[in-house]
Amino acid sequence: MQYELNRALNKIPQKQREAIVWYEISGLSMEEIAKLQNLSVAGVKTNIHRARKTLSQLLEDKEEAKDVVSETILIGLSPAQFDAALQDRCAPEAPYRGLASLRARLNSAGDGPREGRENRELFELRWPRKAIIEVGISESSNDSVNVLLYFRDVTAEVEVERLKSEFLSTAAHELRTPMASVYGFAELLLNNDFDQQTQHDLLTTIYEQSGLLVQIINELLDLARMKWMMGWMHDTLDYFKMDPIFRQFHQDKFSFSMMYFYDENFMLPLSHDEVVHGKSPMIYKMPGDEWQKFANLRILYTYMFTHPGAKLLFMGNEFGATNEWNYKSELQWELLQHVSHGGMKYCVQQLNQLYKSEPALYEKQFEPGGFEWVDLNHRSDSVMVYKPRGKTESPHEPLL
Repeated sequence: MQYELNRALNKIPQKQREAIVWYEISGLSMEEIAKLQNLSVAGVKTNIHRARKTLSQLLEDKEEAKDVVSETILIGLSPAQFDAALQDRCAPEAPYRGLASLRARLNSAGDGPREGRENRELFELRWPRKAIIEVGISESSNDSVNVLLYFRDVTAEVEVERLKSEFLSTAAHELRTPMASVYGFAELLLNNDFDQQTQHDLLTTIYEQSGLLVQIINELLDLARMKWMMGWMHDTLDYFKMDPIFRQFHQDKFSFSMMYFYDENFMLPLSHDEVVHGKSPMIYKMPGDEWQKFANLRILYTYMFTHPGAKLLFMGNEFGATNEWNYKSELQWELLQHVSHGGMKYCVQQLNQLYKSEPALYEKQFEPGGFEWVDLNHRSDSVMVYKPRGKTESPHEPLL
């Protein structure tokens, strides 16, 4: 990491290199750097900005290395120096307003007891990486500490709120259409004398639109009750990471999920969080040689799609991406030229088709009668048999 950093620093002009190192690592102020370099403060600021931009491009896929460049010793700084160091790293449209602003808002919170009083706000960090940060200040009557300033990365939470807002907007639009139809046709019936056939046609339309409205509302309620089944995810990945010869001793990890499945409306997640931060892509979580890794992953996905619950498979997992997910680059579509990766994509495609076409896999997936263990007594062979059930019993139901 340090080697990559040094290489990147050596590729930028000397004045810029000195300015970024003195400012980011040595903790010198811009005024001090201006004196050392015989430049104006504005010139130093320009050099630091250009150096950051160049380093960001050179270290685009090396976030940890960029973090080293941005390290500043904050301990011992005055409030003004601390504010300046942080404000310089913020986006202009969502800046850090400073300790004084936080204190002012805290003091204007009322005349109640000061202990436990708290104030929070958001700002957008642009360096060393883009992030939404929540900063809070809290006061206490403790003798040794009377003010606590804390920071928390809420980028993911803000993104979830954005997606939730977009979803609600879309849902409102979908609801508005049948509601408007029901209201409009009912108003026509109330205010006009139609012949019997016309009345029948209007009532039929109202009935159909009411049914669509009920369906949309039911789907929204189901989504509102949906919860990620983290226990299933951890147990399943732990089980499939093992060499097959040892799985017979850990079969309970495979079957335990059905013990509590009906407590909630669960979604089975293999999300982005499992393919970032050194956790490795899905294909490299599997044991064995290349052929065995792909075979194990196909079995895992088959188990996922035939297990009760909604499915969440993060992009790239469907064809066995070999790199961890990186938001700065596109997926490894070039891998699809290989039979193993193309075959994995075809497998997931067929599992989706099976899930849509086989009622036993979705009709009663959240009801206790929708699943049955058939055989769990072949541990030594790691063979387990279970049967999903639909609403209509049939001798042709698949035994999976």
